[in-house]
Amino acid sequence: MRPNLRVSKKRIVRTPGGVRVKRLKKKTSKAHCGECGAVLSGVAFGNQSEVRKLPRSRRLPSRVHAGYLCPECLKKKIKAKVRSI
Repeated sequence: MRPNLRVSKKRIVRTPGGVRVKRLKKKTSKAHCGECGAVLSGVAFGNQSEVRKLPRSRRLPSRVHAGYLCPECLKKKIKAKVRSI
């Protein structure tokens, strides 16, 4: 199987015209920290269409750099920034 198809879930759908069509559904992975690579908690994951329907408060935590950095890495960055001033 080709590598780009491994992440897709395939199913056959019958259209109203009676034609059978293959529909691909992308599998998504959890968000990871940009610094350490840890899985981010509190960030919604799933199909992009499902995540977009959620309210913003359920998609991401309400803090700076939410969805990009884990709390530990963010704490380190803030401390380093304050100490450099």
